[in-house]
Amino acid sequence: MKSEQIKEISEQAMEQLVAALNAGRSEALTGYLKAIGRFHRYSLYNVLLIASQKPNASYVAGFRTWNGLGRFVKKGEKGILILAPIVRRKPGKKEDQDEASASVAGFRAAYVFDVSQTDGKELPQIGVVQGDPHDYRERLRNFADAQGISVEYSSAIAPARGVSSGGRITLLTGQSPAEEFSTLAHELAHELLHRGERRGSTSRRIRETEAEATAFAVCYAVGLETGTAACETSLLNVLGKFIPSDERILLIEDTSEIHMSQDNLVRFEARQPQNGLPPVSIRDLLKASLRHRPDRLILGEIRGSEAFDLLQLLNTGHSGSLCTVHATSAKQALARFTSCVLQSGVDLPFRAVKTNVGDSVNVVVHLERRPGRRFVSEVVEIHGYDPDRDEYNYGFIFDCHKELV
Repeated sequence: MKSEQIKEISEQAMEQLVAALNAGRSEALTGYLKAIGRFHRYSLYNVLLIASQKPNASYVAGFRTWNGLGRFVKKGEKGILILAPIVRRKPGKKEDQDEASASVAGFRAAYVFDVSQTDGKELPQIGVVQGDPHDYRERLRNFADAQGISVEYSSAIAPARGVSSGGRITLLTGQSPAEEFSTLAHELAHELLHRGERRGSTSRRIRETEAEATAFAVCYAVGLETGTAACETSLLNVLGKFIPSDERILLIEDTSEIHMSQDNLVRFEARQPQNGLPPVSIRDLLKASLRHRPDRLILGEIRGSEAFDLLQLLNTGHSGSLCTVHATSAKQALARFTSCVLQSGVDLPFRAVKTNVGDSVNVVVHLERRPGRRFVSEVVEIHGYDPDRDEYNYGFIFDCHKELV
């Protein structure tokens, strides 16, 4: 895209804002101010560009960045144009170069995508704390009082959850008990660790890391849940320990998350295109896995067409294999797995695919997450597929919902 076109698009975004303000539309200004709050690391021009092209954008990143997070841009999605700097480094020795030796030579058109335009692995949520701190919240406040640190509440500090200002901590009103406990622990760490001479010798990043690590350890010690995943990876780790040591295991993942200690283990990991090297997909690894003569296959997560290749392997003697798929119930997991098989473009009747799935999948374990805990909610045994009724035959080995009743 030429520089004239970039300039024209930027000016149009600014003109739209000015016209809206002149017409008395305060909601337009509110929308742009919200965008500035969401994308505070971007320049004003880029914020205007993002807000004018996709007003509801929340998290944006480039194509490769989303791939690095285990997500992919959906087919047919249009990129959001922004201006990216062209950075040139001053001539000199490599070891002497740093950020100060670089200069901006100009700008070029770049495209980013909002999280709503992507699909794939669930994004990690940092700072989400769940559970019931019980009386520990009051005990932590009493500890702060004993240290001569006052604790106050205010809504004016939003979007910050807490502020430490030397002998006084201000917490955001309206937080859940678990979030308030975590925020108070975080700000207390600042008060106790970063108000002396050491503050001048540490960077802001180090201080925040130390405070967050302290809050994490304290929350974990009192039984609060500091993560958001359903713990399917942990379940695979546990089940993997029951695999006999004389069996050859082939482990395939997008990103290395499963930790197994078996000696007879072969680990494969997918790769995105980088430095001129071609990509290696999960499907490529599944097709190559038979050359390693595995007794069992463990696949980190099913997201798409690789389900068909796994189904072929399950039908050729690799029983006892394990994999995960995201779904709202055990029954829905079967439907999701079936739809992933069909994404491969295989030219087979729908019922033939279901028959293969019913014959190959033996057990489905469904995990749920509730505030402060993760648990096994369903264990379902699959007895095949009934083409006349167009449904899978299955029986519940365990159903926590019935157990609770």
